[in-house]
Amino acid sequence: MDAVTCAHLLRHVSHALCRYDYDGDNADFEEIIRLLRWFHALCARVDLPLDPDTEAGIRSAMKGVARGRLSVVSGEDALVAHFNLAIAIGGGYFKQWRE
Repeated sequence: MDAVTCAHLLRHVSHALCRYDYDGDNADFEEIIRLLRWFHALCARVDLPLDPDTEAGIRSAMKGVARGRLSVVSGEDALVAHFNLAIAIGGGYFKQWRE
């Protein structure tokens, strides 16, 4: 996969994570994990430095992931690890976490 395609897919997945309705009745556990796995994989592959659109996409993903993390009821939920990893990648490695 070339760098342009990777960045495009990362923006697409990031926006999907931001728009996802984590609190809704139709929240699909497997769909969330699938999106988060794509996010993790594409973040590992994307070329640095990030272009402004990709940075904005990762920031929007962080907003969605934070909402998703807040929607988790139990600390033992399997989604917690996926959300925490996404926050560590987007916020820590790419410095896209805003306090």
